[in-house]
Amino acid sequence: LTAGIADSKTAKILHINKGDPVVILNRHSYAKDKGLVEFRITTGRADMFSYRTTIGNLK
Repeated sequence: LTAGIADSKTAKILHINKGDPVVILNRHSYAKDKGLVEFRITTGRADMFSYRTTIGNLK
């Protein structure tokens, strides 16, 4: 999870101004056999972004 600034393309998509603060989440998820099953980069408006995660066995 990092902070950044919006470029022109991101600003247009998020309806913010170029140079406004954004939050960037880089995620890699792996299967039990260590194979990569997900890779994504998510960018959100800093003024509307929240992140919550639960780690562990959800029984």
